[in-house]
Amino acid sequence: MSRGLGDVYKRQDVLGVLFFVAAVMLIMIQIWYFMQGKKLGLEYISKWVPYFLNGMVIFFLWFGGLLVKKLRPVWKSKTCRWIFSLLLFSGIAVCRFLAPVQKEIIRISPDFSEVLCLKIDESGRAVFYRQRSGIFASQADVFPFTVKENVKVQWLEDDVCTLTYESTEDDDVHPVSYTHLTLPTIRL
Repeated sequence: MSRGLGDVYKRQDVLGVLFFVAAVMLIMIQIWYFMQGKKLGLEYISKWVPYFLNGMVIFFLWFGGLLVKKLRPVWKSKTCRWIFSLLLFSGIAVCRFLAPVQKEIIRISPDFSEVLCLKIDESGRAVFYRQRSGIFASQADVFPFTVKENVKVQWLEDDVCTLTYESTEDDDVHPVSYTHLTLPTIRL
């Protein structure tokens, strides 16, 4: 084996290990959320985030195994490909049944510094969330009236937005304004 080819394999091995480390870190984020995040009142900013993280874990494990020279033959086997495919597609299929039944409105401010997150359940109860740390948010406010249909979101400034909605209770239009949508990050 030439020296150049050996260097390529070493780089691939290192990159494969980095993919494994990234997968473990994503798993640790999920575990932290279920062990501590919920106790702190945090939720994922969107209902698809945990499924995306799980999909990335499966992809990182599969791709990392393909890059590590000693694992490559095992990872390329039909059995291993079937297992990873089954895990990925079953995870996607299950999303539809496990995701909470709610409408989500997520809007990013014009300067990309703020995120508006509004979750409306099937009864029309609307809860406003403030982004706390990347993919996490905490409940900040509950609308005083139930939401009938669409919520109109308008950014007045980079950190100020107005929401207008029609209520099922009185069929009237109600405006709500929020400023400084993002709270400081959590220090643990």
